[in-house]
Amino acid sequence: MSSRCLSMHRRAGRLTRPKLERVESVLVRLDKSAGPLRAPIERIPTSAALGRVVSHTIRAHRSYPPHDQSTMDGFAIRLSPSERRGVVPAKARRLVGRLAPGDDIRHLPRVGFATAVEVLTGATLPRGSDAVIRSENCRWTGNQVWSRVPGVRGQDIARAGEDFRRGSKIVDAGTRIRPWHVAALIANEVSHVRVFRTLRTGVLATGSEITPMRVSGRSRGVRDTTKPLLLGMLAELGVRGVDLGKASDREASIRTAIQHGLARCDLVITIGGSSRGGRDRVPGAIGAIRGARLIASRVPLRPGSTSSVAIVRRRPVFVLAGPPVAAFTGFVALVEPFLRSQGHLTHSNQPHILAKLSSSIPHRRGVREFVRVRIQHRTGGCVVRSAEQRGAGRLSSLTAADGLLVLEERRGSYRAGETVQVMPFDGRTGSRARSVG
Repeated sequence: MSSRCLSMHRRAGRLTRPKLERVESVLVRLDKSAGPLRAPIERIPTSAALGRVVSHTIRAHRSYPPHDQSTMDGFAIRLSPSERRGVVPAKARRLVGRLAPGDDIRHLPRVGFATAVEVLTGATLPRGSDAVIRSENCRWTGNQVWSRVPGVRGQDIARAGEDFRRGSKIVDAGTRIRPWHVAALIANEVSHVRVFRTLRTGVLATGSEITPMRVSGRSRGVRDTTKPLLLGMLAELGVRGVDLGKASDREASIRTAIQHGLARCDLVITIGGSSRGGRDRVPGAIGAIRGARLIASRVPLRPGSTSSVAIVRRRPVFVLAGPPVAAFTGFVALVEPFLRSQGHLTHSNQPHILAKLSSSIPHRRGVREFVRVRIQHRTGGCVVRSAEQRGAGRLSSLTAADGLLVLEERRGSYRAGETVQVMPFDGRTGSRARSVG
């Protein structure tokens, strides 16, 4: 790897620009340069662990279930030799008790060939029993019960330790806790777990013209719409977004804000000032930070071709364009894949669906383009068409869209009728089509 790609330095107050390259190559270099973000570990209640990533392998403290249990409502019996040979007995069994889940079996007598205990699903089996006859296969009067079918040893019984044995693995280190993990942990009486702290991602707006939302509409400034967009996208991923406020167009102000952000956060996203214009100070501000290294400059994205990535003390700084749709593209292409590669996200990958293009889409090789699309559900599958694309600042191209189609660098134009993969914005949309991811 050339020093020109790794070293961030200034020429005429700006960063050098490396050769354009594919997004995958940028992400590979970023992972190698940044290394894993070692978020601190914290101990939290199991009931609050949904979506968090465990820092250690969790093993069962005891066997589960702790005792043999009935898996059906019925009658616990002890099979006689003739019953084991498949002969249905004509004699009745005398009921000597009833057990529900959690009941103590010590007050009941041991089950013999001529006795039975009524058991509900999940109840501990009484001593001496070796089979359960389902209620629907029995008839009973008073305290007498008859079986209509031959019993089978071990039938409808969950053996002690059948689910988890003491010392067996419940959750591997690095696993994102899902609802079934929570249930298994609670079943094994694991009250607290150690998890990685949620990643903190700082978001810094740059530009003296940025106006906060609380300012009256009569203001001549530019409304800050991109920052809430990115903070919302971080929240949907389960990442803690930290609002780093706004920095003016002065290079020193931007540099100081980025340094403060890196002191508080695991990574930083800057908005605006990413191009090469006279007021675009972010590249120069990062270049003035000691130890900063350039990973990629002007990543070939559309929209968002001014996006760049740098490393400062092994922490990433993503430099995204100011217009909201361009910043959205930079986030989806660069920030989200990096966060996923770190393994600390609380949400799983967004599934894709298969759909056919209703019309051709022109595309230039060497650029990754993010096309906002409308999804139509028809007999035989889904059809997509491009939503309005003009303008990297047109939020309506996102609000009017149902999903995102990624046009890959290695491809030219896409043809009408071609089958493509689309990422739906709404999970409910994806559930109505064939999922491929």
